[in-house]
Amino acid sequence: MISQSLDPAIISALHALNRRGLALPALCLVASHRPLAFVASQLLYGVAPVAALLGQPACNAWAALLSDPAGVAQLEQCLTTATLSITATPTLSTTTTPTLDAHVLE
Repeated sequence: MISQSLDPAIISALHALNRRGLALPALCLVASHRPLAFVASQLLYGVAPVAALLGQPACNAWAALLSDPAGVAQLEQCLTTATLSITATPTLSTTTTPTLDAHVLE
């Protein structure tokens, strides 16, 4: 449902954040810096050619997402859903890391 319009590189980054248990800190960062999202997107558009030469082609996808207020809201919604799926299912073992359910980003 959420990931239909998200770039695969962004989905991959969101899965990586969730696997590492960083969905909540990422949500706090995105929510608190929402007014600067457009400025960040313009900076990403500026560094995208250099980043592509260095093997990081996802800058354009992130810039496109952050340049649109609806994209930032979509990112917040996705991170909120991931955070809720982690906190709603407590684990008994401390050796396992929380994983993102398949339905969260689909």
